[in-house]
Amino acid sequence: MDTSKHKQRKGHKGRKGRKLTELEKQARREARAAKRAAAKMRTPEDLCKALGAGRNQVYDLLKQRRVKGAIQINHRWFIPDAVIHRIIAGEPGIIIEQ
Repeated sequence: MDTSKHKQRKGHKGRKGRKLTELEKQARREARAAKRAAAKMRTPEDLCKALGAGRNQVYDLLKQRRVKGAIQINHRWFIPDAVIHRIIAGEPGIIIEQ
């Protein structure tokens, strides 16, 4: 009797392919980082770094719609890159005061 939680499909032998070497893992990490750097939209974590605030504070600002230009798609928040650059530059009015 099979006592495992998950049943394998007949003929399926687990993860496809082979394990990646450390060099391949590093190359993938660098490629992901380059892709994020080229993106026009940023994540709430990037906004945390720009504001010097915690994640809970940033998500509260986003939920209250106090960050200009921030959009929510499904459950994910996106902040335009230009907005974060304007916050870093110290431009007033990006975060709406209550």
